[in-house]
Amino acid sequence: MTVLRPEYVWYGDDFTGASDTLATLSQSGVRAILLLQAPSPHHLKRLQGLEAIGLAGATRSLDCEQIRNSLKGVTPFLASMQPKLLHYKICSTFDSSPEIGNIAIALECLRPLAQVAVSPVLGGQINLGRYCVFATLFAQAGQDGQVYRIDRHPTMGSHPVTPMHEADLLLHLQAQGLKNVFSLPWTEYQKTDYEANKQSKQWQEQAAEHGHQHPLLDIACEADIAQAGALLKVLSQNGTVLTAGSSSVAQAYLSQRPDTFAQPVTGLHASTQPVLILVGSQSPITAQQVARCQQADIFELDPYELHHSPSYVTKLHATVINNVRKGRHTLLQTKPANQGPSRPTLPTQLVAEDSAQFLRHLVKQLRLEHRLSRLCIAGGDTSSLSTQALGIWGLSYLDLVSPGVAACICHGDDEIDGLELVLKGGQMGPADFFDRVIEGTSY
Repeated sequence: MTVLRPEYVWYGDDFTGASDTLATLSQSGVRAILLLQAPSPHHLKRLQGLEAIGLAGATRSLDCEQIRNSLKGVTPFLASMQPKLLHYKICSTFDSSPEIGNIAIALECLRPLAQVAVSPVLGGQINLGRYCVFATLFAQAGQDGQVYRIDRHPTMGSHPVTPMHEADLLLHLQAQGLKNVFSLPWTEYQKTDYEANKQSKQWQEQAAEHGHQHPLLDIACEADIAQAGALLKVLSQNGTVLTAGSSSVAQAYLSQRPDTFAQPVTGLHASTQPVLILVGSQSPITAQQVARCQQADIFELDPYELHHSPSYVTKLHATVINNVRKGRHTLLQTKPANQGPSRPTLPTQLVAEDSAQFLRHLVKQLRLEHRLSRLCIAGGDTSSLSTQALGIWGLSYLDLVSPGVAACICHGDDEIDGLELVLKGGQMGPADFFDRVIEGTSY
């Protein structure tokens, strides 16, 4: 039986975020892969010698019962690896709610895998413009935009599924049911008597008396990442540590690796075939990126018609296939689900599911015709469901397109194998993002 023993294991609450952690680790020389499902015995043999293994999920968009069922299915695989760090990877904006994407429920499900009764939560991710100060989260709007408190952020404050109405992450997590969560502010690191060993021991003593502890660590600058890394390293000396946060957890882990180095870029180049882009995100930032795209033909995808009209599906499928056959880069932009009283609004999850199935048929046909080598999907929910629908079982890092957005190579058991895939969250990327994907421009 093949036994895997990676030091670092992560479970992503969506695919775009999980691929960011893959990029973060791979760029620093860590041998890593991102799986889309627990591997079969056949696939296990291809994972030998890896230092980090991720599993991409979709819990960010699920209700509490669905989260429990999803994590129950992968817990045996996660437990079998016995890593030093088990990272529940969440969005850097912490967008979640008691009903959808509940972080506390996910940690509750994963807690039996922890061998240390302290599970740090890291707030902030500097390279994405996310800052946590005194447990309060701030986020940049766009790659070079203004920084807002998260509840006043122009997009996250009005997110269609999980709007962030609370910037105090302690209150935000407590509302989801997380117990024993408390702040470790950045000012603690500055004290002359501060030591990671002493802090770790104090937390474990608290856990012995009061139960599992969840310190929330400020991340506001590079020095904070190193301090968080030191704490995780000390805690993991006693067994598997369960932790939650964005890819700043990976950055903290890397800060303590003596052999970390910059990985040479394997290379994203201008595609020799048409690029297919599916935009499911309704973010204003993504809308601006679509408007700036000059190299692709843009077609609207109407979610209402996609769900209700087989003739619409057939016609749009033929339109896209024929456009790609002409050698044209093609972008499908999903219209807003809310289109007025005459057309009832479809649930976001249903729109993403329908789009994923539609994309699956497109990609399968184009790959069989050898006409597609690069696919880009924008939108967390759309990315999660589309990659599942495509039958991809794993992703390896290829290159960085922009901060938070990686280009990957797909692993599959059919024609999908070898496809280049770019997964973009709604808030990520510069204004010319889609043209950069087409041109193969690295960050």
